Amino acid sequence: MHRLLVIDDEPLLLQAIAAVLGDRAHVVATANPHEALALIDVGERFDLILVDVKMPSMNGIELRDRIAELSPAQARRVVFVTAGPSTAEQQRISSLPNAMLRKPLDLCVVEGLLSSALPYASDSARMKIA
Repeated sequence: MHRLLVIDDEPLLLQAIAAVLGDRAHVVATANPHEALALIDVGERFDLILVDVKMPSMNGIELRDRIAELSPAQARRVVFVTAGPSTAEQQRISSLPNAMLRKPLDLCVVEGLLSSALPYASDSARMKIA
């Protein structure tokens, strides 16, 4: 089963994603970017990480950069979510290899991204064999 991490300060969005995708993926949803970093820091791995760009305690771009410090492989799995980035945010996101989705979020698109994501377990297995 795929693993999805969602970091967003909108509780209703977190609940909707968990409700819609919970039978197809193990969904970990949090409004706290520091909690998400702690999970990755202790070795939790996810197939897809949805990160809200605009959050009060840490913006999504900063969160992605901090994830990259802990695990570059996990940072590549980040997809930014935003209702509309500022010009500076758009420029920074454009310089990164990560995708961006617009709010309101189409959960069918998220499901498609998750379905096409290479399971992280496969990455680990290949690394052990190599």
